[in-house]
Amino acid sequence: MRVYSKIALVVFPKRVIRFFDKLLVSAGYEKKGDKILGKILLINLISALALILLRFNPIFLPIAIAVPYLLLYIFLLLKIDAREREIEKNLPDFLQLASANIRAGMTIDQALWFAIREQYGILAKEMKQVAKENFSGTPLPEAFNKLKNKYRSKILKRAMLLIIEGLNSGGKMAEILERVAWDIQKTFTMRKEVAANVKMYEMFILFAVIIGAPALFGLSHYLLKMMASLGANKLSAEASSVMGRVGVISVAPTGKVISPETFFYFAISCITVTSLFASLILSMISKGRAKDGIKIFPVILTISLLCFLAVSKVLSIMLATYLI
Repeated sequence: MRVYSKIALVVFPKRVIRFFDKLLVSAGYEKKGDKILGKILLINLISALALILLRFNPIFLPIAIAVPYLLLYIFLLLKIDAREREIEKNLPDFLQLASANIRAGMTIDQALWFAIREQYGILAKEMKQVAKENFSGTPLPEAFNKLKNKYRSKILKRAMLLIIEGLNSGGKMAEILERVAWDIQKTFTMRKEVAANVKMYEMFILFAVIIGAPALFGLSHYLLKMMASLGANKLSAEASSVMGRVGVISVAPTGKVISPETFFYFAISCITVTSLFASLILSMISKGRAKDGIKIFPVILTISLLCFLAVSKVLSIMLATYLI
């Protein structure tokens, strides 16, 4: 294990290791960014050696190096996002219970401790940590500030900031906690209303990405195959007579034509990029979080690619008689 850490400390800047340490802590893991990065570096060396021995195109080398880090980053982001959503969901109930405890005569630290319930999940663990730090001598505002900086959730950050300001100013904490809980619930209600009002926009984007664009790419791919089969510069006499009988206008390629194979890979690339941005936009519209789109990206991409391949194949079968 120490070997991986030493390798990572030599190869990667300290800020990169600290960045991954922060992501790991937010995702609920220990600070082992150096060890994980060292292991991925070893995987990169093995992948590079395999590509060289198997004589793959050198363009795959940077891709093979970048993919493990990208997958790790995406995994940690999704893990953090799931934890943040669970915390946000339970935070209003926790604050209301803590507010009730303060009204019953408890101090703020006691109210927080006795408001912890196992059903609050990750929030319960985080609040236990805050309470333990407070009992060990850490001021409560400082403990809350650590929790605020641990996650990227705007709702959690705003709630912790209001509580810290209330503690520092000596305000009525029962009313502050209750007000913060009410504001969070109001935010959730507004999100649901906004998501309901933009359903038509989501349907339009989905139609354009899943059906519209792939169908047009499939049609273009078929036309290129037809033009390639008819010849580079002119139509054969037989093809011209067949087209004349069915009333199709003869269009002969007059210059260099993109090969169907080149266009196929171009279409796949365009569909992939379009599906990715559509996933991020849909997630931003419906949930207010662009990174949630990573979850639906594989589904949208798969359906889009299937539509593209299906349109191209169906046209090839239906109009096969016109191809030479």
